[in-house]
Amino acid sequence: MSEAKEDPFYVGFAISVWQNSGDGPTVSNWGDWCNRRRFFGLLGNTIARGEKCGISCNFWNLYKEDIDRAVSLGSNCFRLSLEWHRLEPERGKYDPIAIQHYRDIFAYCKAKGLEPFVTLHHFVHPLWFEKLGAFTNKANIPIFVEYARRSFRLFGDLIKYWTTFNEPGVMSFAGFINGSFPPGHIARFWKMGHSILNMLRAHTLAYAAMKAEPRGENTVIGLVHNWFTFEPKKSGITNGIVVTPFYLKWLCAWLNSLWGNDAILEYLRSGKFVYHPMGPIFPIKYEEPEAGPPGCDYFGINYYSRGVMDWKLSPACNDGETMTDMPYALHPQGLAHALDSIAAALGPDFPVYLTETGAADSGDDSIRQKCVDGYMSAIESAVKMGRALKGVMWWSLTDNFEWQFGWGMKFGVFGWSHEDVEQKRVLRESGRMLGEWYERMKKGVVVDGVEKEKDNGVVLVPA
Repeated sequence: MSEAKEDPFYVGFAISVWQNSGDGPTVSNWGDWCNRRRFFGLLGNTIARGEKCGISCNFWNLYKEDIDRAVSLGSNCFRLSLEWHRLEPERGKYDPIAIQHYRDIFAYCKAKGLEPFVTLHHFVHPLWFEKLGAFTNKANIPIFVEYARRSFRLFGDLIKYWTTFNEPGVMSFAGFINGSFPPGHIARFWKMGHSILNMLRAHTLAYAAMKAEPRGENTVIGLVHNWFTFEPKKSGITNGIVVTPFYLKWLCAWLNSLWGNDAILEYLRSGKFVYHPMGPIFPIKYEEPEAGPPGCDYFGINYYSRGVMDWKLSPACNDGETMTDMPYALHPQGLAHALDSIAAALGPDFPVYLTETGAADSGDDSIRQKCVDGYMSAIESAVKMGRALKGVMWWSLTDNFEWQFGWGMKFGVFGWSHEDVEQKRVLRESGRMLGEWYERMKKGVVVDGVEKEKDNGVVLVPA
């Protein structure tokens, strides 16, 4: 036997530190958003039921206990976010206490055998950056690039895997189309498109800046996108043919274009950004001045489901599907379509990480349990078929503050209540099931009919 060194198949959990810890001593764009109302108070609270994040489940101070919980369920990686507003509360002034605290978190992950996957921007940034126009103003791109460079210098000795942005499309859609994220605008289609473009440009320039640093060449830097598609609900049968209202097909096609799966893949493939927020009318076009595609070492996808719309333009599901608390149904078979689309655009060997998946279930955990078995089976099948899927990170470890939904969405495999001052976590059956899947995935996978035994990240192959 000969030894070929490669990374293990990563299994673990993904969290946003803000959702699990709140603002801390400095107000962020999201802290500000929780405390104000849209349109001068005319539309009520920005967060469901007027809820506020506070310290949430207090990961910031209880990180050791939560990391231990992740380890107990078989994790060998842990995805979490840097909170820019904690690190740089005033422009150009970095907080040494926050810096050291993050170093302690990363060091504890390493000591427990977890590879940290660190996201530079997970929807949250300093309020001072928001007041400058954030990513709608291309003049702010260098500010983000400098933050990325500084973060790499501060933590690059502890971090191999970096993500520049989590879901630029979701942040832009929610911030400028339906108004559920800051800055709370509605139907600002071109703002959305330019926001996505500026974040992609910031990714490209941050990638180059980080790679130019010492240790940069040995660092893995990627981008995370929420993979989501829209389709009409199957409805009505006439003479054995499923009849779908004509307007649903048109609307779903437009929403798919607006969401930007293809536009983001094309940018990563070629450096060209072509976005049609209003169909063929006034598209947004951009091409990187350098020849060839921008830098990207892996593509992260957050895959939960797809959106099904009924004739009333309401979220729905097809017969036989299981609806989650979010406005979509479980749909594990969609993962294969996502991976095929990515392979077609970026190549069959381009590394992909499933950086988030999971289900919201505030009931008896049965939906989440069904999600674990269905989605992990789909993941295992994808690996067996030789797709370039390198790991999975479950959303999420513990119930937390789910953005505009507040406390209403329960994604954690550990149950937790914001009303519990003792900060207890209770392992759900879905968590136990997921732990069994993680141990199974780490022991070995079958690729192209050949068993590859994995031991401490070394893959043994015939000499």
